[in-house]
Amino acid sequence: MVSFGNSGSDLAGGKQASLKSTFIAKLKGFRGKSKEITQLLDEATDESLTRVDWVKTRQAAAIACTSSSGPDTVVKALLESLEKGPVQQTYVLHVMYWMLENQQPSFYARFYDSSNLDRLFEIWTSKGFAPESKALLAAIVDQMPSSGSPAYERNLHLLRSRASEKGLLGGYDLELIFFDTPETGLISLADQQTCRMLQASRTSSQTTMHSEQNHQLGQTSFVSQQPQVVIMDYNAHAQIVLSNASMLTEAVNFSDENEPLVSNQIVQEFRTNCINLRQTTNQFLQQGVLTEVAINALINCNNKLTEAFRVYDEALEGQMIQSAIDKSRTGKEATPLITFEETDREAQEAEQLRIALEQSRVDGLRSVNPFWEKEDEHVGVSEIGGHSKTSSSLTLGADAAPYIIGGGSHGSTTASGSGSTSLLTFTDAPNSNSGKNVTFSKSVHG
Repeated sequence: MVSFGNSGSDLAGGKQASLKSTFIAKLKGFRGKSKEITQLLDEATDESLTRVDWVKTRQAAAIACTSSSGPDTVVKALLESLEKGPVQQTYVLHVMYWMLENQQPSFYARFYDSSNLDRLFEIWTSKGFAPESKALLAAIVDQMPSSGSPAYERNLHLLRSRASEKGLLGGYDLELIFFDTPETGLISLADQQTCRMLQASRTSSQTTMHSEQNHQLGQTSFVSQQPQVVIMDYNAHAQIVLSNASMLTEAVNFSDENEPLVSNQIVQEFRTNCINLRQTTNQFLQQGVLTEVAINALINCNNKLTEAFRVYDEALEGQMIQSAIDKSRTGKEATPLITFEETDREAQEAEQLRIALEQSRVDGLRSVNPFWEKEDEHVGVSEIGGHSKTSSSLTLGADAAPYIIGGGSHGSTTASGSGSTSLLTFTDAPNSNSGKNVTFSKSVHG
């Protein structure tokens, strides 16, 4: 007997096989999505980054929304990453903050599950959880939004009570808390120092909100009223410092010797960066809530910055000394008596000659002059030869030849008078061969 169709048992078996293959395909798809979500979150919070990779974080969140198990996968991936190093802990807490603020209630439901909150508390109290991470997590737990479910609210209240018993809540300063999000627009964590300065100035008059008050008043809204202020990742900060200090040193060493360092834009840009980074480093050191690793990293930052500033200062001092030398040389070249090629002995002789000439000029001005009189010996020049109380007479010898100053005539001219007499002789001009002189005689009548 030939059968041209399938029996009932064959149809049932085929239907079961189809369902099984569909389930396996869905399971493979789920596993593939879970793996993709975990991988994206790991890459988005990798410690080698300067900040969270929000593009990959958004991709992971979008994939998680396509399945009912997606939120649970995200929560587990975040909790696993919180057990890694301090840098990745900080990045994961930034992602957790953003997801709690922006995701749908299905994500809150998985996050507030008792098993997940228990694990979160274990991580929070573990030795490997950095102090700065504890402060960030305390701010998150203080402000977790309501899930709308009484059961989940009880789980959240229990977590807060256990944290309070351990002293984990309320021990942070809001002015040191900052959560990076896609909306902050930061390029890297280095930009957070600017946010920190601006926000700190705005919140100096505000007081810290205590967790107990928040719980009593029901102020559990995750979007808090307080401003966001930087608590920077110290490892990322150290990398930024080392990079800028190294670039400042290289910029100084390879700068043009003929260009002043104060005019070199590249050098001055890195120097300004290093000055700002040193201020930020010192502020971090004054926070007090730091691990030994963070303190050592910040001290190393200061040492690297000091070395870079030393290189800059030495180069600047060398340029100033060379400039002074060049200026001094330029001044000597402009002096007619002393040139750059002269020896020390020749320079000394030239200087002595200059002094002698100057002294000779002064002595000549101070020499005896018949017209420089004391007040009681005044002579009226216009009245020479006339009649006055004090007068002078000028007579020439009868046999004296005419005398012209500067001329070449022969003979002598003598000025003589009676009474008290003083003489002043003017020699003949240099081109005169006569050797004649003129003598003036002054007579003072009392």
